[in-house]
Amino acid sequence: MMLQACGRTPIFGWADPGEEVAVSIGDAKATTTAGSDRKWTVIFTGLKSSATPVTVTIVGSNTITYQDVLIGDVWLCSGQSNMALPLRRVLGRDVSSPQGLGQANEPQIRLFKMPKDTVLDPQDDCKGSWAVCTPNEAREFSALGYFFGREIHLSEKIPVGLINVCRGGSSGQMWTSLEGLQSDPSLASYLKEIVQAKADYPQRKERYLKWKGDSGKSGNPREVVPRPVGMDAWEDNVMALPTVLFNGMISPIIPFGIKGAIWYQGEGNADEWDLYRTLFPAMVRDWRLRWGQGDFPIYTVQLSSYRPPRSEPGESHWAAFREVQTQLQSIVPHSGMAVTVDIGNAMDIHPLSKAEVGRRLSLVALAKTYNHPIEYSGPLYQRMEIRDGKVVLHFTQVGGGLTAKGGEPLKRFAIAGADRKFVWGEAKIEAETVVVSSPQLSKPVAVRYAWDINPDGCNLFNAAGLPASPFRTDDWKLEVSQP
Repeated sequence: MMLQACGRTPIFGWADPGEEVAVSIGDAKATTTAGSDRKWTVIFTGLKSSATPVTVTIVGSNTITYQDVLIGDVWLCSGQSNMALPLRRVLGRDVSSPQGLGQANEPQIRLFKMPKDTVLDPQDDCKGSWAVCTPNEAREFSALGYFFGREIHLSEKIPVGLINVCRGGSSGQMWTSLEGLQSDPSLASYLKEIVQAKADYPQRKERYLKWKGDSGKSGNPREVVPRPVGMDAWEDNVMALPTVLFNGMISPIIPFGIKGAIWYQGEGNADEWDLYRTLFPAMVRDWRLRWGQGDFPIYTVQLSSYRPPRSEPGESHWAAFREVQTQLQSIVPHSGMAVTVDIGNAMDIHPLSKAEVGRRLSLVALAKTYNHPIEYSGPLYQRMEIRDGKVVLHFTQVGGGLTAKGGEPLKRFAIAGADRKFVWGEAKIEAETVVVSSPQLSKPVAVRYAWDINPDGCNLFNAAGLPASPFRTDDWKLEVSQP
């Protein structure tokens, strides 16, 4: 397995009440006593990264020994299906191909696979397990997690551990604890939903068990009693309630030492983009409070592009959600974001370009966590001015200059006047600004860029080769009723 270097490295478990427990990690030692709740924890500090395996020994009334333990940086990889998408989907199934899955042979990368589990109350333990990164072990692991971790490993020359904790179709409220949802009144709808579900649980479970028993009484496997309308299958991991993924998949690994987290989620909340501005910070605060190791970094992936592009400018709840994701970087301390709007797939909500997504996300971590003097972001809109009937846009993160990938003209810029009706604009790079105009408008007041679920062809980049985040200059209320 992998243990977190430097800082706090907790080792925790269970023993009989009052049982003395001694833990050693190589030459480092610590002792404690199990409490009345059977729980015990020891915390090591200052462990140095080491690619040379050490032995971890835990001695109480019995002895447990872990061999081949590395010490490095551990990153939590969480979110929904784009985080869960397995490496075999990107590199193929052939574990012997050096150009394909066979390249995932990284003995200094360790993978922790967490089974999907949805439960109504926080859990202390799970059935996850560590493995050395081999092609066979990596094939079902998060492709994004793997590519991110490999970039960190190769750049920093340290062992890297990756904890894969994700589930397709999940929403942010599922990854937030009950107390986290209680932290802000605007999240009351989520709170009411889970509180009601927990109150109904005993009766619904009883109905389910009765239905299950009735279904098998006839002895004829083809004769099935219909499931009562509105009843959940309680023994299956199909619940989509708030808190259930925090309870089953995050709670069990707290307070295992981590360097930080990467997060790819949002499709499940895109239709409530405005509330996500509150939900995501609440989730992050909740996690950080429970881990007790300060404001560890969390780096996110902005939603990519999907569905056929529209021929005319319009509203989009995905565009609105991307705007919120951009704003969150200045709301959530020690956060950052990789823009991927240029490498999506119109026909698949799960684009396979995870190697490039992992690289872009690693740039954020290398700059912000590992202090590399590198460009890690594409252009970010800063301000606008009206000049001679044209809109002049100013940016930060120009990374040596603005460029039009693939050559000019710049695409996917829309411009509007006071009537708030957008038309496609003509956009040109002038030094470190973009100038937008339209022969249809003599008095423009607002510009939007890449404002669509799939802004196909958007090509504003910086000289570092990183794409601009979609943006709008207006603050008009969004009436989003279509993708």
